[in-house]
Amino acid sequence: MGEVTTSYEYAVHSDFLIHWTGKDIDEALHPTWDDDSHSSKTDQKVTDLYLRRLRDILTYGLWITQEMERKFWVSSREITIPATPQCCFTELKLSESRRHAKRYGRLGIGVKRPFLFQRSGRPVAYFGFGEQRHNDKFLEACEADLRDKRLLNFFKPMNSHLGRLNYDLYGESEWKLLFFDL
Repeated sequence: MGEVTTSYEYAVHSDFLIHWTGKDIDEALHPTWDDDSHSSKTDQKVTDLYLRRLRDILTYGLWITQEMERKFWVSSREITIPATPQCCFTELKLSESRRHAKRYGRLGIGVKRPFLFQRSGRPVAYFGFGEQRHNDKFLEACEADLRDKRLLNFFKPMNSHLGRLNYDLYGESEWKLLFFDL
């Protein structure tokens, strides 16, 4: 008998999702770390802060942030996505790691996909191309039918800027865990 092959061995997507953190450390102490004119060696104070962040994550859990309330026009009405504590992950390609680290921080914590599923995490559903008016029937129906509007945090526009179609947010292949105070 030959070896048994499981379906995840043929998966198009990685089974690993990465939570990036440390942007606050880099902005405060090393904002030009990605600039080619600087040494590849990281300042010891920055390294110590990243190590402290890692220790805190291993001790207390993942870094949770809260986005501001967001408003979007869908069809003829404005919807509000409420501010909700959340932890974000990405399944982007390894070749995109440096660009992503520049935006969110250089510490990446990898977890397997079931880690998020077991905690009601899921991939983001992308819509439209920025904050302009949309005709997204799925987003409109979810907004109308959901009792808990915090679940709308699983929606996100494909672009971060109006007028420049680059799919930069969609390219992150984002997943989220939302925090609900029980």
